[in-house]
Amino acid sequence: MVDVLDEIEFLKNVLIAMREGASDEKRMMMDAIENRINRKEDMVADFEAEVAEQMTAMENGVKVW
Repeated sequence: MVDVLDEIEFLKNVLIAMREGASDEKRMMMDAIENRINRKEDMVADFEAEVAEQMTAMENGVKVW
């Protein structure tokens, strides 16, 4: 739930920056958005790697849970 609240706060800040911010503030917010996307993509890649590892283990008869 904390992640959801963090995401809401981040998105509110994005809206404020895009509506009211000067060009340098908008540029900084675009960088923050790109960083957030990269972190989320890294999380997905980590999850997919973990699932693939567990699937391989299961295929080899190893109990993973």
